[in-house]
Amino acid sequence: MNKSEIITYVKDKLNDSAWYDYSLLAHMLRDFVDPNDKDLKTLAWELGSGQYGCTKGDVRNLVEIMEKDDEKPN
Repeated sequence: MNKSEIITYVKDKLNDSAWYDYSLLAHMLRDFVDPNDKDLKTLAWELGSGQYGCTKGDVRNLVEIMEKDDEKPN
C-alpha cells in the first residue's frame, strides 16, 4: 500500500462503528509520516505503540496533519 491508500483505509476504519483498535491504525500510519518531521514521527510511534493509549480522535488528527503536510509545496 502507498500513503494515499493507507490513509483511505484508515479513514474507512474510523467510520466503521465496530472498529476499536485505534493503536493499530496509528501503527499502520507511522511508516508514512514525513521522516523529516521528527515531532510527528515520534507522536505516530507513541500512538502506535499502545503504551500511551490511542483514541479515534488521535488517529483522525494524525491523518489530518499528514494530509496537510502533503498539501505543502516542496
